[in-house]
Amino acid sequence: MGCILKGGGGLYSRLAVGAVLLAAGSGSRMGQRPKSLLELGGVPLIRRQLIALSGAGMDEVVVVLGHYAERIEEAVKSFRSHWCATPTPMRGKSLRCA
Repeated sequence: MGCILKGGGGLYSRLAVGAVLLAAGSGSRMGQRPKSLLELGGVPLIRRQLIALSGAGMDEVVVVLGHYAERIEEAVKSFRSHWCATPTPMRGKSLRCA
């Protein structure tokens, strides 16, 4: 796809843009509740983040899971995104997984 300013052609091609969404935390300061599954208006925060990233034009989103991976994966499975899970969740590993 070409640049909008060039009417779809010209010198500038559109880059593919991606995002990494970190959702691997243990929620230790939240009473062992995953922050990404906290709800605002009945919608989990991670779903709100994925909607916002989609609206911002992200072509690809990778969700990094760790603690509570199964529960969070259930909340995001309807989105077209990829996810990776840290095999043994611990501080700093989620960035390496991403």
